[in-house]
Amino acid sequence: MILRKLGTYLGRVIRDIGRKIEGDGGLEAAFAKLLLLARRVRERACSG
Repeated sequence: MILRKLGTYLGRVIRDIGRKIEGDGGLEAAFAKLLLLARRVRERACSG
């Protein structure tokens, strides 16, 4: 239950960062690897 809640928070942060950096190629490149890792963590937190 706790992991699911943290996954929800992480999902919100991922979406918020994605919206804020959208259209800025430099920021998108800088955050690409971190956002990929965050999405992988979120998938695992919400699936199990």
